Amino acid sequence: MPIKIIFVILALTILNTTSAQDSLSYDQEAFANFLFDSDLFEFAAEEYERLHFYDPYQLNYLQKLLRCYGKLDASHEIGIRISQLQLPNKDLVVEYCHLLMRHERSMDALTLFLGHKSKFDEMEQSKMNYKLMVSSRQWDELLDIYTKKVPSTEFQSIHSQIQNRKRKSPGLAATLSAIIPGTGRFYSRDYKDGLISMVFIAGSAYQSYRRFKKQGIESVGGWFFGAVSLGYYIGNIYGSYRSAKSFNKKNEDRIYNNIMPELLSIGI
Repeated sequence: MPIKIIFVILALTILNTTSAQDSLSYDQEAFANFLFDSDLFEFAAEEYERLHFYDPYQLNYLQKLLRCYGKLDASHEIGIRISQLQLPNKDLVVEYCHLLMRHERSMDALTLFLGHKSKFDEMEQSKMNYKLMVSSRQWDELLDIYTKKVPSTEFQSIHSQIQNRKRKSPGLAATLSAIIPGTGRFYSRDYKDGLISMVFIAGSAYQSYRRFKKQGIESVGGWFFGAVSLGYYIGNIYGSYRSAKSFNKKNEDRIYNNIMPELLSIGI
């Protein structure tokens, strides 16, 4: 067994036998942080679980615990931990919901909020619903619901960025490339691949035409280059469709990263 792991096990044993049941020492938190900084996330998670058990309203413990679970790809444990929370007031509910949104756990945040919804008045519920829809990227549904005005003027900047985001139609991109190969990719701002597609399709089609013209319908080379050109043509149509979707995804990621800090800074 590696010496580092043996050290960790011995240290955990010493802490478990010497710590008082009714209090937590600074050394325990420091040790948990040491494990986390050493990338020993499984052991660190155990320590943060213990710290969080004794002080469930210390957000830092849960935040580090969630980070450990994220490093370990333990989504199930995050869901279990959140389902066990007992939160006496709405301020703590908001804090934990924001924490989950920060970790892109919007569905868990929604579950937590719904379990404590009665703690919020109508305006607060509307604001929290708006936040949850933004963080889960339900932007089209959000714009349908808030067609006239947002629940608070604080959201106006965020709403404008979502409303004015640039999008490319995958169907239109595919149609353009079906008419003139490569133009669908140009439309999606994928200029390099658009030019390559145009050259390859035009080149292979021209080679096919030359051989058919010279040797007639029985030209093997004509059929070969014709098949190659057709393959490029069909692939280009699908590639244009994917380029438009990729453009939309990258643009939405940029907007999401832009608006989330502002969104989570807005109080309820």
